[in-house]
Amino acid sequence: MHSATIDVQHLLEAVGETLEAMAFVSLLPVESPPELPSAPVFVQIQFKGHVSGALELAAPVDFGKAIVLGATGGDSRSAPSELQAHDALQELMNVAAGAMLRTENEDEKFDISLPTTPVPMTDTQWIEFVESGRAAVVEAEGSIIALGVMLSE
Repeated sequence: MHSATIDVQHLLEAVGETLEAMAFVSLLPVESPPELPSAPVFVQIQFKGHVSGALELAAPVDFGKAIVLGATGGDSRSAPSELQAHDALQELMNVAAGAMLRTENEDEKFDISLPTTPVPMTDTQWIEFVESGRAAVVEAEGSIIALGVMLSE
């Protein structure tokens, strides 16, 4: 039985499709080295199966708020809270992980954890993540985000 590779390109595709469906948000390539995002947070969702590891997202809280606005039709009567933004980032990773692992491995079963609570990142942590070799940086709704795949040994 052949299983597809779980890599950052497949994660980008799964997150892109999920964002389009959830919030009418598109991922765009980053043309030049991006500036550091404002107040990024880190979310991780682990999976276990014939391949084990984690899918990772580093994004500003404002990106989570943009997802909330996109998903609710942009109701501007009340700005999304930080908690709602965190929930949106966790749900994005949850849905994308389920779609990616199901799509890429139809005959394989994976145990998928709940996404971690978003944790604030320092500038140094952001730089280390995007330069780790396991992450890709893209733009969405004016925010710079990074998506990564970490496979267990």
